[in-house]
Amino acid sequence: MGVEVSSISDIGQKRQVNQDSILVYQKASQNFYLFTVADGMGGYADGEKASSAITSGLREWLNTMLESGLFPGPTAFFTGLGEKMTQISDSIHRTLNQNQLCGSTCVTLFFHEDMYGILSVGDSRIYRAQTWKNELLTKDDVWENQPEVQKQFSPQERRRHSNYGKLTLAVGTAEKLSYSMSSGRLKEGDVFALCSDGVYKMCSDAFFAKMLRKARRHNLDEVRDEVKKEVYRCGAQDNLSLILVRWKQKA
Repeated sequence: MGVEVSSISDIGQKRQVNQDSILVYQKASQNFYLFTVADGMGGYADGEKASSAITSGLREWLNTMLESGLFPGPTAFFTGLGEKMTQISDSIHRTLNQNQLCGSTCVTLFFHEDMYGILSVGDSRIYRAQTWKNELLTKDDVWENQPEVQKQFSPQERRRHSNYGKLTLAVGTAEKLSYSMSSGRLKEGDVFALCSDGVYKMCSDAFFAKMLRKARRHNLDEVRDEVKKEVYRCGAQDNLSLILVRWKQKA
């Protein structure tokens, strides 16, 4: 199999610190790849420490697990990933949530042979582009997406509400971590985009869909740079992080 990757993590135009952290981990000899975007919670204490704790913790865990040269298998790995993220969340909660709330969103994507798996917490996102469609593979953990809120408020009322867009889940903010996981089969030419909200909130849906389609056939660095240029054109109000991944059955 072959994997092409292009990534960026940028401070943007308004922030004083880049609270995002990204991880690109490739073990081609074992047909294993893992990618993470973590977005430290802006406006809170030590957000950059929380996001860095996620990526550094995952990297150390992967190095230890894979140094034997044996992959544990997708099911066992999936279970271990959830357990590791819970451990990282517990550590952030104990060490960084002392005087102010601290945490990070996180999306993680891994490939093993022809399978992919996803873990998601918060409102960073993972998209997939295929021949005939683009789809969002994650669901934002925000106030307006809670079932009880959707029952109580109309779409218009939700959009006008003061809680609209507020995170309901993040790594490190609570004693017990909740996360979403999903998996599926890879298809030739699949393109995945992992991004923080500083990317997708600064681009129109139509523009981002166009970039995903373009990434299936064009140079990924060029697509990455086009996205960054558009985010800056629209103000780059937040840190911006993006990982583009293209999967090929044959290298």
